[in-house]
Amino acid sequence: MTERGLSEPGPHRRLAPFHGGGSLLAATLLLLLPGCSLVHRFFPETRAVSAFRACADSLGIPPERVGLTARIYAFAALHAAPGPPTPPRPDSLKVHPLLRQAILTRPNDVDTVLVSFRDPVTDRRAFVRHFTHGVFVKDSARVAVEDMIADSLKTGRASRYQGLADTLMRQYGATAVFPGRFRFGLGLVIQIPLNRVIPLAHDPRVLSIDPLRGEGPPAGGCIPLACPPGVCDVGYAKEILGATGFVAAGYGDNGRIAMLDTGVRQSHCLLGGIGTAGAGPGNSSPVVLLRDCVSGTCVPQPPPQSDVVSTGHGTSTAAILAGTQSLGQCNRGLTSARISSFQVYFPATQTTDTQLCEWGAWDAFDQAQTSGNDVIVAEIATGTSYGLLDDQAGWAYDMGAVVVAANGDGPFGGVPRPANSPFVIGVGAYNIKSLLFNLLTNSARTPDRRIKPDVGGPDNVLTAANGGHNDNLWHFPLTSGATPFVAATALLLRNWMASSGYVEPGYVYAMLILCGRGGTVDANKGAGLVCLPRGGVLWWGSEDVGSGDDLRLAFDPGHRGVGGFEAAIWWPEYGTEDGGFPASDERARISLEVRPPGGGSPSTSDTEGSVFEHVTHSRSSAPDAGAWRVDIRGLYVPQGTRTVYYATWAKP
Repeated sequence: MTERGLSEPGPHRRLAPFHGGGSLLAATLLLLLPGCSLVHRFFPETRAVSAFRACADSLGIPPERVGLTARIYAFAALHAAPGPPTPPRPDSLKVHPLLRQAILTRPNDVDTVLVSFRDPVTDRRAFVRHFTHGVFVKDSARVAVEDMIADSLKTGRASRYQGLADTLMRQYGATAVFPGRFRFGLGLVIQIPLNRVIPLAHDPRVLSIDPLRGEGPPAGGCIPLACPPGVCDVGYAKEILGATGFVAAGYGDNGRIAMLDTGVRQSHCLLGGIGTAGAGPGNSSPVVLLRDCVSGTCVPQPPPQSDVVSTGHGTSTAAILAGTQSLGQCNRGLTSARISSFQVYFPATQTTDTQLCEWGAWDAFDQAQTSGNDVIVAEIATGTSYGLLDDQAGWAYDMGAVVVAANGDGPFGGVPRPANSPFVIGVGAYNIKSLLFNLLTNSARTPDRRIKPDVGGPDNVLTAANGGHNDNLWHFPLTSGATPFVAATALLLRNWMASSGYVEPGYVYAMLILCGRGGTVDANKGAGLVCLPRGGVLWWGSEDVGSGDDLRLAFDPGHRGVGGFEAAIWWPEYGTEDGGFPASDERARISLEVRPPGGGSPSTSDTEGSVFEHVTHSRSSAPDAGAWRVDIRGLYVPQGTRTVYYATWAKP
């Protein structure tokens, strides 16, 4: 399949003509009716498209590339105008709440702050594809390509950084502390009088202004949970997630995960027991790279690393991602991935709680993109405006990484960075015991009105703790506890899907949406708790969709019995006009419809504000054999086309 840029017209950008005055009159009358849509069924384009097909009965059999028949119709959709424009937000909201408080209490002080600016590279995909020709190979060559991209950005940004530094000095009395530091995204660390911060926020080039120290990790304190033995451990969570078969088939045996968190207690036996007696064969530490980022620059750290949270946070995250079998299979992590641990939090002191090193988090994201990581896990929840972490997440996605972040907990006043990015899977929490959505999950809309979280994972699962002995366990709560499960699941999916070739992160995102237990799109929960497919046949692929396109795909599972059919789509949005987020008239509205064999009643998903859709159709009215039809309609697609990633499942 070809991939077209947003400004390029597609080969089917036309409306099929009408024939005869009667048809023209009828069309005119329909077009005058608000809210109507008219599908033109004359001269549809039929062509073969490429997709992948996999049998979930036999996970050990790699997916195969197949051809699907696609029919493309053109239609007019009057109800598909962009949504109402988002009211302009005060420039002061670009300033982090902690920094706004400092301005009120000590306005005449000079402080060190972090400023993120609009990135002049507006088409990241084109920039990356200049080096990759549209494909990232999953081997050592990928790291070399990532380095080339980073070096090119660093060289190109040097003069712009100098110009920004000069402007800040001249207009705001600010001094750049580290000009030219960041490669992915445009940000500066500056010293500035606090009474000049709000005037700086009025500059349209500025996206956010943050203090050096941000909030603590996104999980709250320990929530007591009475669980019988073997009910709330990682092994039980694997069953809830449907991950056991994927693990048994070997799809957790490789891969790299970058973890931005509180560090890890490497002496814990689930993390290899570094610094203690040997843990035995097969129990070597999954943590292979250590970086200390609290000085603002991520520097190599000799083992063992420590966890700055007394109960455990990074330790727990790492154990869920890739913990060893030293405490039995019930406590073993979901994968055997190699983990790069970036410690981005300051330890607590007598006067402060554990706090995010905002500066270090920027650099950690910067470095995580040039280490060949398949998944980046950001256990970070800071600010709600658009900022450099969102830019970094966008670059990471376009560089080929799946990015997963905690959606935050409690009354945050909005979805925090980087989960609020259009290119990040934001994770909500579901109680492991009841499987009910944890109402402390931050499920507010993003500033540009997108739905978050995207999916959910189990929380309060028993796993490695930091305190006490090296075999201590605790129940890891809230979205922090749920996030590593979704990240590990994403790696399992990616390894399975990539067993027949490289898989773009967009395919994984669509598959994660398909795996949501909700079966639809919920405004507060997204697609729901993730559960990997068991049995049946799955397909996935991508197609470019423009305004007025009705892309119809046929999925025939053969003569096997079908208990139901699910479909999901996800697409990236690249606009920047709403304070760094896409403005309403920059964002597409794309619907998804599933029709059973024989042309029964359809099931449709068309969710305002969402960049993903999920449809579930029961088998009750469908015959045993025949092709299921999936329609992907471009109701409103500005600036050309969108690459829409889809995943479908004929359930057993």
